[in-house]
Amino acid sequence: MITTASFIRYFNVGRLLHLIALADVIISAVAIYFIVTLDGAENSGLITFWVIMLVMFGGMSVYAELDGYSRFQDYKRVKDQLYFYGYKNRIMGPMLRSRCQRDAAQLACNELGVGAESKALFKSHGYRWYHIIPDFVSDDPGFFFKAYFWSGTFFTPFYEARVDFDLLDPAELNLSTKILRVESAA
Repeated sequence: MITTASFIRYFNVGRLLHLIALADVIISAVAIYFIVTLDGAENSGLITFWVIMLVMFGGMSVYAELDGYSRFQDYKRVKDQLYFYGYKNRIMGPMLRSRCQRDAAQLACNELGVGAESKALFKSHGYRWYHIIPDFVSDDPGFFFKAYFWSGTFFTPFYEARVDFDLLDPAELNLSTKILRVESAA
């Protein structure tokens, strides 16, 4: 069941991607407007340009939303792992590949009270807020034609969260105090 809280989380996980999709939809709408209003006999070159823009930006909006869905699956998986095993760099390691994955992991860490640790990890690997282009773009220029890119970016399998965090007491969600409670009980 989709609740308001889960929809807001979905939006927050992929803010950048949803913003890109919105911009692409606006550009596509402008392209449709010009395609419909321009006279085809007099402006065939201009209409061709707007058709290309429509196809390109219309497709990118779909890709951005598919990527947002995949990052939400990453967010749920990372949040479950952090909740069960505590903060570990090996959990966060796979999230270093792209800005969108780092944003998803950062949101999960923030919600569990270990946001400072993940920020420190990202900073120690040299990532800053302006590092938007994924690492694999420079590592493998032919990435767009590889199966790992398509499956990992747009078609991440659905992840069923093992914990319903909406039902937990907010004090249970803070991993830093949870670790202290476990240590003091021992």
